[in-house]
Amino acid sequence: MNLWISAAGLGAAFAGLTTAAVMHPSSAFGGAVRRGPAGTVSLTFDDGPDPTWTPQVLAALAALDVRASFFVLGDAAANHPELVTRIAAEGHRVEVHGANHRTVVFRSPAALNAELIGVVDRVEALTGRRPRWWRPPFGARPLLGANPTRAGLRLVTWSWSAKDYVLGAAASAALPEVRSGAIALLHDGAGAPSARARTLAALPILVANARAARLAVEPLPDPS
Repeated sequence: MNLWISAAGLGAAFAGLTTAAVMHPSSAFGGAVRRGPAGTVSLTFDDGPDPTWTPQVLAALAALDVRASFFVLGDAAANHPELVTRIAAEGHRVEVHGANHRTVVFRSPAALNAELIGVVDRVEALTGRRPRWWRPPFGARPLLGANPTRAGLRLVTWSWSAKDYVLGAAASAALPEVRSGAIALLHDGAGAPSARARTLAALPILVANARAARLAVEPLPDPS
């Protein structure tokens, strides 16, 4: 009985922590960059590469003549290395999301640092460039003090989201106002067609709004 209560309590605590991180990325356990340089808008894509959606996102970006940052999962990169190479070859930056999409909130420092270094090494081997940014799954950084700088990475979240992870969300739903220094969260990983339709529909709107505001649409620059 007591064991059941403890397990239930831990489960509730875990759900609360990850929900807080998704709902409040700017304070997802502190210390994260959430704005880019003034005068720019940075489009960032999580959870890829995906053989169905990543090529469609790349085609949309090429049609708009903009470059973005892709936060890849190491397991997906291992399964689709040609897509990682293509992302870089088309002028985009490849950064680190993690080995997989499991939360790192309770990961030990040693295990997490080893995981990040492994993904960094894989991306560098495929692209010739060492990643510099890490966005943890759900935007939730570890509680146990793991230091991504050991892998040469800086923690980054986002300033607003296209909410293209919401199943059934209308592709034409209102998007947040584009502001100077915005880091936009989108996804090119596996997802429901309605969610990825929102991704693809959001892109021309975001770019048009940014250009109307005289903001450059660029990948995240390397951290200083």
